[in-house]
Amino acid sequence: MKVVFVSNFLNHFTLPLCENLVKYCEDFKFVATSKVSQVAFRQEISADYVLHIFNEKEKIAAQQAIVDADVTIFGDGADSFMESRMTQNKLSFVFSERLFKRGTWRRFVPTTWYRLYKRFLKYKKRELYVLCASAFLPYDLSLLGFPAEKCFRWGYFPFVKEYDEVEHLFAEKQKMRFAWVARLIPLKHPELGVYLIDNLIKLGYDVQLDIVGIGPMECELKAMIQERGLTGKIHLLGAKKLEEVRECMEKSSFFLFTSDFNEGWGAVVNEAMNSGCIVLGSHAAGSVPFLIRHQINGMLFKSGDITSLTETAVSLLQSPEMCEHLKRQAYQDILQLWNASQAAQRLLELSRHLLEHKSSPYSIGPCSQAECLGNDWFSK
Repeated sequence: MKVVFVSNFLNHFTLPLCENLVKYCEDFKFVATSKVSQVAFRQEISADYVLHIFNEKEKIAAQQAIVDADVTIFGDGADSFMESRMTQNKLSFVFSERLFKRGTWRRFVPTTWYRLYKRFLKYKKRELYVLCASAFLPYDLSLLGFPAEKCFRWGYFPFVKEYDEVEHLFAEKQKMRFAWVARLIPLKHPELGVYLIDNLIKLGYDVQLDIVGIGPMECELKAMIQERGLTGKIHLLGAKKLEEVRECMEKSSFFLFTSDFNEGWGAVVNEAMNSGCIVLGSHAAGSVPFLIRHQINGMLFKSGDITSLTETAVSLLQSPEMCEHLKRQAYQDILQLWNASQAAQRLLELSRHLLEHKSSPYSIGPCSQAECLGNDWFSK
């Protein structure tokens, strides 16, 4: 099967998937539509399967590859290349996070509606399907009149680490240690970590929290920690390299993911689960309803609700047996299901089914039918 992925440029978020598509496809091309120098704080990765639209020599080959492929995936910066493909009604996917992070009312903004019409609605009766990098995308699309049944679970698939001695990983974890990793910005809500540790210590638990990241909320967090006398319990570690982040996750039993509805996906959840952490996940973040199965491979709490978060944490601290099960299941779900290798193979199999006008062969994981979840889907 010949597959083309069209997006702005190849980066570390899409590299593992592309490397596996190279492995499993007859032919694979990544078409880059932007110069990386035009996108702030981004670093492009080179590969021999990349074609650049802005390179005249490669542009013709790229345009032809888009039309000729058995399957084309359109990501960011690819909308202008959809027309030639959809005119022939050839199997295509749009890869997208949710549309209305800042409120579903934005569908009534004329410029927003027209942009989404050109990307989705114009082709809703053609062979166009959606790879959802947010559990809330099907609901957003349904508000526009796009068929939710054409939406499939997807996401981001960062590098997966398979531990040679996984039991050693679990044995070395500190049973009362929490980790939080992200930019220190309002939508990530790092303050919930401070509130949680304060509440747990008042309840008699000897817990600690490592906060990894930098951002505009750093001074505010330092003040909160000092005011509550938590200097020895909460550690602001600043920016860390990826290897150091994983080391932090590996020694922690619990991982706090506290983002609100403005979070598109949140690849740190993949990484924390891969590190054998129990994720306490906000129900509002894009990746959580896909990755976290409540009380099976992690725990959910109501976004922004410190009472819900505290009760969830206490229930875990009171049940060591459940904790051991959740850690192992989280690790196994990333190793066996939510990874780039599985995603690539499943995408090809899903494509074969769609080409034969059949439904998805999967009930869970990547390429399974996505539910239509509104913002109120979880309550506790």
